[in-house]
This record gives sequence, structure tokens and C-alpha cells, in this order.
Amino acid sequence: MLFTKEMDLQVHDHFLERRSRLKSCMSHAGMHAGGQADSHTAGEGEKPERVPGGIRLAEAGDEAEGALTGFPSDRYLESLDTDVRTALEFLYAWMPVSDVMMYPAETYLDFARRGVWLRKNRSQVTALPADFFGEYVLFHRVNNEEIRPCRELFGEQLDRRLYEEHGERKKPQTEEERALEINRWAAENGTYHSDDIRTISAEAFYRRGYGRCGEESVFVVNAMRAAGVPARQVYAPWWAHTDDNHAWVEVWAAGRWQFLGACEPQSVLNQGWFNRASSRTMLIRSRAYTKGAFLADEDIIGTDGCVTECNQTARYREVRKIQVQLPRRFAASGQAGRRPDAPEQPVSAQSLMEKRNGQTEKTVVVELQVYNEGSWKTLAREKTDEEGHLSFSTGDGMLRIHPLSSALQDACLQAGSGDAEVMLAAAGDEDDTEPGESGQNMREPDGGWQQIEYAAPSEKPVLYPQADAGQRKADSAFLERAAEIRNERTKDWEAEGTAFLRNASGTPEQALVKKTVLSSLSEKDLTDCREEIVRHHLTAVLKSGARERLSDPEVVGLRIGNEVLSSWFEEVSAYLGEERIAYFAAHPEEIWTFVNGHVHELPQEDFGELIMTPGAALRSGVCNQNAREVLAAAVARVCGIPARIREDDGTAEYRVSNSRAEKGAPSVQAKYLPFDSSRRETSCLTLHTDDEADVKYETTWGLTRLSDEGQPDQFLALKDNWNKGHMDIPLVPGRYCLVTAQRLPNGNAHVLEYHIRAEADKKADIRLKMQQIRPEEMLVSVDMPPLHLRADNGEVVRKQNGQKRLYIWLAPGQEPTEHILNEMLDNAESYERIAPAVSLITDTPAQKEQRLVRKVTGRFPSIQCCYAEDPSEREMLMRSFYLDPGQLPFIFVTDRSGHGIFSAGGYQVGTGRLLIRIMNL
Repeated sequence: MLFTKEMDLQVHDHFLERRSRLKSCMSHAGMHAGGQADSHTAGEGEKPERVPGGIRLAEAGDEAEGALTGFPSDRYLESLDTDVRTALEFLYAWMPVSDVMMYPAETYLDFARRGVWLRKNRSQVTALPADFFGEYVLFHRVNNEEIRPCRELFGEQLDRRLYEEHGERKKPQTEEERALEINRWAAENGTYHSDDIRTISAEAFYRRGYGRCGEESVFVVNAMRAAGVPARQVYAPWWAHTDDNHAWVEVWAAGRWQFLGACEPQSVLNQGWFNRASSRTMLIRSRAYTKGAFLADEDIIGTDGCVTECNQTARYREVRKIQVQLPRRFAASGQAGRRPDAPEQPVSAQSLMEKRNGQTEKTVVVELQVYNEGSWKTLAREKTDEEGHLSFSTGDGMLRIHPLSSALQDACLQAGSGDAEVMLAAAGDEDDTEPGESGQNMREPDGGWQQIEYAAPSEKPVLYPQADAGQRKADSAFLERAAEIRNERTKDWEAEGTAFLRNASGTPEQALVKKTVLSSLSEKDLTDCREEIVRHHLTAVLKSGARERLSDPEVVGLRIGNEVLSSWFEEVSAYLGEERIAYFAAHPEEIWTFVNGHVHELPQEDFGELIMTPGAALRSGVCNQNAREVLAAAVARVCGIPARIREDDGTAEYRVSNSRAEKGAPSVQAKYLPFDSSRRETSCLTLHTDDEADVKYETTWGLTRLSDEGQPDQFLALKDNWNKGHMDIPLVPGRYCLVTAQRLPNGNAHVLEYHIRAEADKKADIRLKMQQIRPEEMLVSVDMPPLHLRADNGEVVRKQNGQKRLYIWLAPGQEPTEHILNEMLDNAESYERIAPAVSLITDTPAQKEQRLVRKVTGRFPSIQCCYAEDPSEREMLMRSFYLDPGQLPFIFVTDRSGHGIFSAGGYQVGTGRLLIRIMNL
């Protein structure tokens, strides 16, 4: 048996129950039980009728599709080893419905086989509680990544690394040592690189050797699980004291959860460059996909469909307990959902079922928000109980409490160290905060700017043992060796799909469509696209009516939104049939009606961050709103209609006119209409500013569309398209919140809000307002301890009093240092002006030859490069600024008399721009 005799039986029963339940939901969503959509049932001896829109719902083992799609068939399961079958049934019993439909059962066999082998052959895995093993060793999904087989690949390498002698390297003996060694292996195979938001698979990360922090942590969690070490991704959804966010890894070792930076190995656990940042967070979360008994030990903060969100903040900082209460009359009456005069809004099939069964809406979903990147960002969504109450643990900074109900006001939880209670108020009521409560209700202003003094949380860390100086030196030396190993392994890597597209062989038509498809792919796509998918796509395009638009990426492009790349053109074409394709080609406005009639949401069975592929959405009849938009664009492209996903809000739209040749690529004058007519941008907001250089979207300002439907608000992904001090922003009619902010060095922010109601066929003009930062809010004064530096030629660098000077002590090649150097290059014009007053410091002369350091010094030749005579002086210097000596890059500014007036350890988004401002004070 894989788990226990009783649990094995429970897994089988749960698998059968869920398979039956989901097939029933798919049937109601447009798929008949026999796997046939929009067709009559074939009589005995007849072939199933193939009508426009008809396609078979394939099962695992069904060779007609050539792939195992959807739930595996009984015949397929019976062919498997008993324990492997149980493992596979466990995965299908708990995986999001998107995973059920998007990937063949063969994909999950990799995870099942490796999990079974570990359970049988590794004593530490055998000893794990069954449900804990299922969630943190066997389970395939970590976050919102693409799923590709990887566990057996990683496991084979790690078995040799962990259990065989290799020269001077000894086999790790303890769970902690194994976790640390796995992270060293990970560093030899992958590192940080900033990229777009789509999360690649762990296998693709390994092949190309880099990714952003969310991808690094997905990779390391898979590596840990492949070696039998229970692991999970944890993350700060949004920092509260600076912009951006971060993800890392927790491992179960020595009977407790401990953490590490993914692909950033150190000699001890519970250390990472983010230690100080996490000690100032408001919330740190992890996810669980199964519903085992282990959840009884977790602090559950909310759910996202079938996923449980767990609060891990107390492992990283001191927390306080917050109680939130709805107005008592709301909780008692069940009227918390919306104002009586608010219009009815579209609801999911599940919500309709609840209303028909007479269930009263007594709960409200509440968002917990902090200021980050120019707007209020959501840390968690938690539902009140039927008494209108919820509680949670968080840090001691300011928190915005935002109920997803037009019947209730937002509230602001003020910063403080003690536990607190917040009573929400009804919309239109006066502030009814009672004495002793810490919340202040926030009413929508009648007009104009509203000032909010945002207070970041204080630094209250949970202390862990530190690496000593010798260990830190050894860790640095290892990272240099790891980079050499990684670079050698990945230097010639190119995704097979990209190589195929770049091969110009074939007919002129094939060469043209290859070129167009290649142009449609992102930089990330070029590193992980598969040849099989590209070939299927090209073949389907050349067989279709789209042959006349082979140079238009909005027709034949493979990439649509942020979905997993798939053979969607082939699948959607087969589903629609020739009659529907011809009809939609003439009537694109009907596509949205078709999509809404064929797919419906099933939120409790899915994970909201996944985007189902168009083919999987049509097969299942189930997908979320983001996948619905991608599906509409896919249907249009198959019909030869140029379509895309709107960048600002993810809305699917189609091209209706083009000033250039109609069959070519779109011009800047091209006109687009959304498939969903309610998403037409018929309003316009014009913003004005006196200084374009001081405004940067997602840094000093942002715009959010406020929802009237009980759905989450939507931050718009705009760009700074300023033209002589003004910027026109087309908007969908509705309510918006415009935010400007100035972040202070201590993490606080001067925030200004302006609430806007955009009306159809009307224009609004607003001048951006920024609250100015006083110089005294930026600076400190510190007596500097001795620092001995040498120039490239070995000469002593004299202390340069008489001018303000910026010093950046680098850790070349490491993620935080890469950030600050890239930000200098991004703000090149400003750094050119201050370059003569900038010094880059390294521990050794050779480090200045690192690729990015050389790029920066080449771009700014007047920057001074120097190295430390005694690198250990950095520790005393950093401690004088109350900074952690391990946090690099170490940045400090001295005034004309040589006193330290500003410092920062590690990296925060926007640090580069902040340094420019400090140097110009």
C-alpha cells in the first residue's frame, strides 16, 4: 500500500467521486456525458455525427486523440502498478480542474512513480504521515507553473549527489544537510533573472538555467520533493515597506519547517537575503492543494478555489491578532452582499444554485491590502463567518481592509503593536468606530485628493543562528564555482521549438508563417517552447483559411495571453467546424455569445491563477474569466480575424480596421473592439503633470478599476505614455481609484488618492498631485568607522571629503546586486550626471570583471572602481548603520564632511531612483 490501507481506499473513493462530479459539471457546461458536444447520440452501427462544434472528449488510453487527456480511463489505470495507480488517483482527486484538462496522464506518471519509489526506498519518506507525504512530497503542483515531467530527472541526479561519495565531498547525514546540499545542486543548475509573469515549468527552468524568484522556488521545491525532502513555496504576496514581492522555499527538516533562498545556498538554514525584509512584512503565505489532517496545524488565511492559503508570518516576525466585524445588522439580516439599489450582476453557476436553494448571503469576502507599486495590493482574501466575523494574524504596519461589497465601506487599520478590532461600516453611514477599536472607516470622497499617511511595519524579526565569517566566505566561493558549472552547461541552450522556427527550410508559405510565429513569441517563450506544439500549430494554420494572413501575428501567432503554449489552433478548428468558422468570420460580434454559451466557471474546483488553454476549455466547458478571454481570441484567430489580449486589463479584442494592408501586421492606427461589449473603452481620462521625470507608473502612481460586482478590483497595466505633460487613458465606464505616492527610506509613504467615476462618451481631466518629501525625512547622520580602499592600479583611495559621495559595495553575480546595477542602466541619463561621485566597491579586484559590472563601468566611465583592502571592514561599517552585514549590495552616502547620511542593505525596487534623489538634495 502507498499510504495506509484505509487511506488508499479513501483516495480511490475520492477519485471516483470527483471524476463523476466533474464530468457531470462538464456535461451541464456543454459536454454531453458521452463526450460529444452539440451532436446527437449515434445509433448502433453509426459513426458519431461530426457537426460544427463537435469534438470528442478523449480519455487516457484513447488512441484517437494520440494523447491522454482529461481523467484517465479505468482501462488505463488497471494497466498500472497498484501503488502507482493509487498515487495517480491521489493527484487527480485533488488537482485543479485546469490540470485535469490541460495535461495528459503521462505527465503525472512521472510524479507518481517517483513518489512511490521514495515511499518504498527512503526511510525518512516512509516515516512521514501519509497525508503530509501526499501534499509535500508526491504532489505535482507548487504554484501557477506549467507542469512538465521532472521528478525522475531531478531524482536520479540527486540520488547520486546525496547518497554516493564524490571526492572530498561527504554524503550529507542529516535532513538539514540534505536540504542544504540540494540547494547547492540547484545553484549549479539555475539562478535569478528578471522576466515576465508567466511561470515556466521546473523542467524548463532547469534546461535554460535561470528564472525569476517564483520560478527558482518552483524549481527548488520540485528538486526537494524529488529527493524525498518535504517542501513548499512560501512568499510575501507584496512587501509592505517597499515595492515588489518575493518567493522562497520552506523544507521540513528535524521536525519543523525551516527556510532557505532558492538557488541561493548558504551553510545554515533559515538564512537568506530576505531575512530583514520578511521581518517587516505584513503577511507571508503558503499554499496547500489537498485537504489532509496536516491543515489542523496551519493558520488558514483564506482559499483560492480548491487551494488553501496558509499564514506563515509568525515564522518570520512578531505578529498581532486582528478581529474584523461586519455591522451587526448586516450579519443578522444576511444583507452584506450589495446595496438594495445595486443592480443584479452576472454570477457563477454555483452561486445560482445557492440562490435557487434559498441560501442567504450572510458572508462577505474581505481583502487585506498594503500600499505597493503605485496602488493598494491584496495580501489575502478571507471570508467572514456567518456571524460576520473574521480574524487573522499580521504585522504591525498599516492595513487597508477592503470588503468586496458595495454595501460596505473600506476601513484602515492603523499601525500599532497590539491586537486590534475593526468594525466595518455600511456605505453611507457615518464613521461608527467604537472606542478602543483601531480601525478607521474610509468613505469615498466627494471629489479631490485624499491624503493617507501610510505607515510601514517595523522590523521585528524572529532570530535564527547566523553563519559565521568562515561559512560566509565558503558560501561566496561556492557561488562562484556554481556559476561556472551552470554557465558551461547552459551556454548553448536553445528550445527545440525555437530552433525549428529559426530554420528557414520549407516552402515560401512555411517560411513566412515560421517568421510570423517567431515574432509573436516572448523572450521567455523562445527558451521553453516545444517543437511538437510548434509543428502542430504551423500545420493547422496552413490548412486553415488563415493562409491569407500568414504575416499577421494577431492571426497566426502562437502566443495569445499568459496561457501555457498548446496546439490550440488545431483543437479549436476541429471543435468549431467549417460552418461555424465561416459564420464567425462574417460575424465576429457573435463570438462572445458562443464562448459564454460553451464555457462556465467552476471556481471551487480550480485555482484562480491558472489559465486553461483554449482547447482544454472547449473540451471541458469549464474555465475562469482569464481563460475565457484567451478562448475568445483563439476562436477569432481560427476564423481569420485578428485578435489580441488588451495589455491594460486582459480583455480580448478583435481588429476591425487597419490603415495599412489589411492582410499584414497591425499598424498603430488599427482599431480594436472587445468581444464583450461591456468592456468597450468609451470614456477617457487625461492626466497632466508638470514634470514627467518625477512620475513613473507602478512606482509613484497607479490606476485601479473598482468593482461593483463583488469581484476583486483590477489594477491596470498601463505604461507612461506622456506627451508634453499630458497622457490620455481610454477607460471602460466605471469607478476608479487614482493613487500617487512618495515612498520614504523608512518604508512609509505619502499616499494621495483620487476617486473617479468614468462615464461613457465623457472625458475627465486631472492634474497629478505628489506630496513632496522633506529632506529631513530621507537622511540620517552616522560617524563612519575606518574603510581602506584601493583603486584598480593598487593605489590607496584617499578619503574624499568636500563632496557628497555614493558608495555601492557589490556582490557581483548575486540577485540583489544585479537589480541595482540594472536600475542604474535603466536610469542612465540621471546616473551620468552623478557618476564622478559614485564608487563601486568589490571584495577583490577580479570581481570588477563580472559581466554586468563591466557593462555598468563601460556605460559610466567616470565611476570609480575600487576594492577593499580588508573586506571584513564591511561588517563593522554596516553595523554602524544598524544593517545586517550579510545584506549586499551595501549602499551608503556620505556628506561633504564624510559622515554617513544614508544607507541600505540588500535591494528594494526603486532604490536606484531614490539614490539619484538623495544625491541631488
